[in-house]
Amino acid sequence: MAGGGLRPEGGGTLRVAILSGENYGTNYYRATLVKRAIDRWGAEHGVSAFHSHLFSMQYLAPGAVDVFYFLRPIPELIPVELMHRLKREGRPIVVDYDDDLFHVPKWSTSSQTFDLGGIQEFCRGIMVTPDVVTTTTESGARIVKEYSPQAETRVIPNAFDTALKLMRPFPAHQTGDVPNVGWSGGGQHTKDLESLEPVFRECLKRGYGLTFVGDGPRAFRGLSPKHKIAWVNGSHNVEMYHQSMPLAGIDVGVAPVVDERFNHSKSALKAVEYSWLCGCPTVLSDLSCYD
Repeated sequence: MAGGGLRPEGGGTLRVAILSGENYGTNYYRATLVKRAIDRWGAEHGVSAFHSHLFSMQYLAPGAVDVFYFLRPIPELIPVELMHRLKREGRPIVVDYDDDLFHVPKWSTSSQTFDLGGIQEFCRGIMVTPDVVTTTTESGARIVKEYSPQAETRVIPNAFDTALKLMRPFPAHQTGDVPNVGWSGGGQHTKDLESLEPVFRECLKRGYGLTFVGDGPRAFRGLSPKHKIAWVNGSHNVEMYHQSMPLAGIDVGVAPVVDERFNHSKSALKAVEYSWLCGCPTVLSDLSCYD
């Protein structure tokens, strides 16, 4: 890079390939929003980007791509041998490391993918290639050093696109209203939800309402209609999911997670979601992921 700046030698536009092996929440926060940001300021700074789930050998042609940014690279996206070829050729490589994929707990549905020996070997082979690793928290940055000691680490927290327009209803409270305690999340939190069951039962005992957006505790499905429990379907479309939370009418959010290594690597996104989307106070665990 000329003079330590962004532009390639001789001027011109720096071309960034954002290549994602995931197409859900992680892809939205760590790739889609990166592309939007570059689209907003890239022309002024001489940077352009494309975002795809496909790798083409055409990207290796001279001048085709200046920086490769990989999110959750998987063997179907790019073989580890090709990553090592990029490394040997001196191609700038950035890898985003959003979760501790080497310590996925057995109770997480992701363990069905990432506990496989071949995938673990692939991930280790990938992590020795990047020049820069981006991650979401300081705890994540410390974990990265175990697998990518050669790389510089940049902590980039998850954030929201504040240009996204949301409907935020604030109805007037009526006589007889009760607090509505909410939990929101996907199917990766089985043990976290189980740990909250006594809290949810106490809420019902006190006559509070419960709202579960996305997943919810298995033991609470099928309770009698007298309980004030609402089940709101989740969505793989992240922006539709964002709109579900403020429409759910949550008064107090709960987002504790159990104390184990995998959860320490997580970002504070859930706390930010309750705050930004719902405008409500949130109960959190005193763990490094929420620092």
